[in-house]
Amino acid sequence: MVTSPNNYVFLQEEDEYRKKSKKLSDDLCTELEQNGMTNKGKISFVGSFFSERTKSFVICYPKYLDKVNEVDGYNEEKQFSQEALNCLEHMKLVCKVIEKCSEKSAKELEGDFSPYDKQESDKYINLLSIAEFILQDYLEHGLYEMKTYRHKKNAKGPVSWEKTINKTIPFITEKNKVYYIDTINKKKYFDKNRLLTQIHALVVNECAKHKEVLLDSNEIKLPKVSELNLSSEEERKKTSNVIRSYMRQVFTDREINLLKALISWLDISPYYIKRFGTNNFQIIWEEVCKSVFVHDESFEDRMPTPFFYNLKNEKIYRATDYKLIPDIVRVINKDEQQRKFVLDAKYYKPEIPEEKGRTLQYAPAAGPIATQFSYMEQLKEKGEIMNGAFLFPHFYQPLSSDDFIDNIGFVIKPIEQRQRDKDVRNEIENNKINLEDKIFYFQINPNSIYKRFLNTGELKDEDMLSYFDFKNVDSVDYTNSDNFSKAN
Repeated sequence: MVTSPNNYVFLQEEDEYRKKSKKLSDDLCTELEQNGMTNKGKISFVGSFFSERTKSFVICYPKYLDKVNEVDGYNEEKQFSQEALNCLEHMKLVCKVIEKCSEKSAKELEGDFSPYDKQESDKYINLLSIAEFILQDYLEHGLYEMKTYRHKKNAKGPVSWEKTINKTIPFITEKNKVYYIDTINKKKYFDKNRLLTQIHALVVNECAKHKEVLLDSNEIKLPKVSELNLSSEEERKKTSNVIRSYMRQVFTDREINLLKALISWLDISPYYIKRFGTNNFQIIWEEVCKSVFVHDESFEDRMPTPFFYNLKNEKIYRATDYKLIPDIVRVINKDEQQRKFVLDAKYYKPEIPEEKGRTLQYAPAAGPIATQFSYMEQLKEKGEIMNGAFLFPHFYQPLSSDDFIDNIGFVIKPIEQRQRDKDVRNEIENNKINLEDKIFYFQINPNSIYKRFLNTGELKDEDMLSYFDFKNVDSVDYTNSDNFSKAN
């Protein structure tokens, strides 16, 4: 755990970073913009970033976390505030989640050791696992030294019998015993220029800097860095090609994998080396929810697409090139009853108004709600009970809490008979609203779901059913005027 700050900047996702209250330098603001971490004057990035201009670590944390009061995380004693410490601790978890969501893992030493899918580089920058691999190799083996072997007559070192037999004249005794007076020996030589060693040392230092803030790295005695310059893409490309030229001279698995890792690290532009994270945390949230709530992908092929009939030529066309596919569909059979769950992961921050009649803010609008009800209708089969829900991250929930789901209410399917508040109130009071006419709003504890995701902890059937059990989800007394106004 980091206990004392040293040039750290904390920015919440969607922060208006150029506000005077943020006290950010123009240099840092410009660097954030140039590195693609902002959108329309707001922070759009979640992850960590090293600012070359200000020599500071920038922590961009998700919008659901408590705000770190001061942008630098200091308290009056010039130590990290508790909010800053909580933020750092949670961000370690977030970065591990982002890493796992990456399409390719750098620890899979296959093919070209590609650290990320270049087409997805704006979403998934998988540097963390490369840094982990390089640092772990350094801890176990130290700096790499290029070794070459040469054959020399009567030198110290193991005998090369194949070359000795082919290139020297043996002495044969009267009893036909063969002796080799001269031998050809294999001698080890180290690279005098130590170029690979210098490159390795520089990359180790880059990896350590990349992991310093968010990964609880054990203290490592870092090697001294030479005057090599890897600050530009051109220099990194040249250095990468130097390593490639050595690839045909190495044979052990350790050497091959290490050189591949160094090449992979150097092939990433400095733009990506300085940052780890994503500009689309919505995708991360969706992937986490799909994994933990166990999405059945077979339903994606069953979703119908609309057709267009041309009256003039009497031909039929598909009205769209793609299907509308729900985020999560899961079927559970219990007590001879089949229940189907249609869930939509929303990276929203719904705000429930205190006054009756006001509209929910930052919650799914009419379009997504109608789409969700449409999914439930299209996927319903005879005899099934349909269950729908939106899954939001829980905002401002204590990170120490082990609670997984908090039900905050439900949206009711709009029909002609439900035009007035009192119509809806009457149905709720008399328990007349079917389960299939509701979409529940579930807030998920990010800490809990991330830990499940990282440990491949899928929700069991009984847990899933308990969250949608009628007694549990309707335990709030919506006949109370205060509760009812909050739910509308």
